Amino acid sequence: MIAGIYQKDHFSMVTTQPSAEYAKVHDRMPLVIKPSELRQWLFQDFSSLVDRSQFQLTSVKLPQRQ
Repeated sequence: MIAGIYQKDHFSMVTTQPSAEYAKVHDRMPLVIKPSELRQWLFQDFSSLVDRSQFQLTSVKLPQRQ
């Protein structure tokens, strides 16, 4: 899941510092939330979720379209 915030008709995706893998591509990455962390994101102190430096995501380079 990806963290987001909304107000009325406006939605924003929450980003954070990238993991080492994503830092090669961009200086930010979406704040990814595990299902077990959803309650914390919605109802509790979510500040501990911001550090995703150890979060394991994989990336795949797609072939370019011609």
